[in-house]
Amino acid sequence: MRFQKVQLHRSPPMAHFLSDLKPLLRRLPLVRTSRREYSDISVRFYAVAGPPGPSTDAKKIVPDTQSSQGQAGARPVEIRFHPSRLRNTPDTSKAPNTDTNKPAPDAATPTPGQNRQLGPFTRPGVGTATFEHNEGWDRRAHMLIGDLTNGLGFGPGFNLTRQHIEDFVTVAPTIAGQLTVFVKKYMGGIAGDYTRYPITDITDEAMTTLAAHCPKLKRCRLRGIEGLTDVSLRALVTKCPNINYIEATPHANGGNSFDGSTFELLESQPNLAPRLRAIRLDNMGTESYLEKAAALAKARPNLLLQLLTIVPNETSEEGVPKVDTRVYKGEGVMTIRSDLL
Repeated sequence: MRFQKVQLHRSPPMAHFLSDLKPLLRRLPLVRTSRREYSDISVRFYAVAGPPGPSTDAKKIVPDTQSSQGQAGARPVEIRFHPSRLRNTPDTSKAPNTDTNKPAPDAATPTPGQNRQLGPFTRPGVGTATFEHNEGWDRRAHMLIGDLTNGLGFGPGFNLTRQHIEDFVTVAPTIAGQLTVFVKKYMGGIAGDYTRYPITDITDEAMTTLAAHCPKLKRCRLRGIEGLTDVSLRALVTKCPNINYIEATPHANGGNSFDGSTFELLESQPNLAPRLRAIRLDNMGTESYLEKAAALAKARPNLLLQLLTIVPNETSEEGVPKVDTRVYKGEGVMTIRSDLL
């Protein structure tokens, strides 16, 4: 049998289709499998009787819009794979299992995309593993995170919690030890109507854990976060000697509680976090806080310090909140109004 024509149609993702389809695709010489995810695949081909040769070449195969009568040995065949036919998905067309001798399935076993256990990370992975939504983390983390990974990125539609940090550093301590980038976006990312999740469940304890397990961290950017204090900032500057960018900025309905003690620490210890070039935080607005910020900027003239304040009741045409950013660079100070990033 020789296969002549194959058509693959993609629809929304389902990570566990590939192993079911591979036995068929291995028999098709012109098809290359990949890690792309599909939930519904249509394969259409012609089966030709007899060995390949002049009598059975492709031009003698009848197209599917024509009748196969008169073409000896050729017949159109269509195979369609539905989600109900794939592994780990119940097939409702079959009769229920009445064999009482077989053990019942474990109700606690997670399904793909729902609280799947993280890891194991046995693949090389990619340099920066990015996840736009939580389903991507549940289904693809074991594919994207590996020995080559040195960065983690989370989109606006990802609801990042302290459990994600704890699971990652526990399951993959070696990979965590080589991590240099940790980013969570808030307003940016893929355009469209979807929920933007601020960071409301990351605590100082979680940030201390992250800093302790990721000593090579260079860039930590957490946009739309609330509830942090200077404990988190001190953990980053003391446990991550190569840190060069720190950002922990508020969202429209909440922010952090910094007191400026980290500014004093960095001012008094010039050799602490020597590569630090930018800090972007909430503007607490108090006189003491602003004085400590100005003193730090003067002590470290190469450091760019930005303090954000959400402008109440003012948004852009797209509904993005406006912010006033107080910028310190050396002895210079200026305020810029822009959209919240």
